[in-house]
Amino acid sequence: MLSVVIPCRNASAHLGELLRALAGQALEEPWEVLVVDNGSTDESVVVAEGFAGRLPLRVVHATSVAGQWYARNIGAAASRGDAIVFFDADDIPADGYLQAMRDALREADIAAADIETERLNPGWVARSRQMGLVDGLTTAGDYLPFALGACLAIRKSAFEELGGFRPWPPGVPGEDAELCWRGQLRGMTLIAAPGAVLHYRFRDTMGGIARQAVGYGVAQARLYRRFRHEGMGRESLPQALDRWRDLAARARRAQRAGDRGAAAECVYLLGVYGGRLLGSARNRVVYP
Repeated sequence: MLSVVIPCRNASAHLGELLRALAGQALEEPWEVLVVDNGSTDESVVVAEGFAGRLPLRVVHATSVAGQWYARNIGAAASRGDAIVFFDADDIPADGYLQAMRDALREADIAAADIETERLNPGWVARSRQMGLVDGLTTAGDYLPFALGACLAIRKSAFEELGGFRPWPPGVPGEDAELCWRGQLRGMTLIAAPGAVLHYRFRDTMGGIARQAVGYGVAQARLYRRFRHEGMGRESLPQALDRWRDLAARARRAQRAGDRGAAAECVYLLGVYGGRLLGSARNRVVYP
């Protein structure tokens, strides 16, 4: 059996789109969907329960701790399958997604999907950030590849061996990289699943883009503290200064051109770079 785990917290605006897409998936074996409510105050649970007749769906409550890492762990513990596919509540899988991920887990311990960013991000939003995928896998800090939590699949035995996702600060991403890196350092295999494509949703306001980007920067510094002795590197201070100067030049060009997409990308990069400095202070490391 394959288990689909969807952590959600106040996700009613987009959860129905994801569940409708899942209802159209075809799979060669039994499967289940677990919507893990992480303390929603909107209609997320009502939306999920409305699909109970169209999907083999259960709602699981995980309200003791706020955080995706916790909701994912609770969902995995409640799952009945030997393989788990994780989603974020606001993305949409392309046709054949679940079968492609299931097939990949016959070859590897952990699998990632490719990401498509045009469908759910109209106009300037689609140009607000680069995903940085290499052969379908995410990279950060010139270190090991990893699968984003939004498109991560894993054998349940591997998940249990790793002890699931580690506790992680609220509002800071990175638990997905940490899990994948721990697995690879233990000799587990990670591959991109051929044919698995996820339509991925960006933040669509400048404030939302900035807040998310700061979280990414903080996460990078936190990951560096955890994996610096395992080979994770960092830029030198002169390289970081060059990056800041390049950002300033890009921001001036975007302002002159009146290009909102380019401006949004500058906001994103500013958030990441600033987040690295904040994360360095919080984690007592130097990750410029």
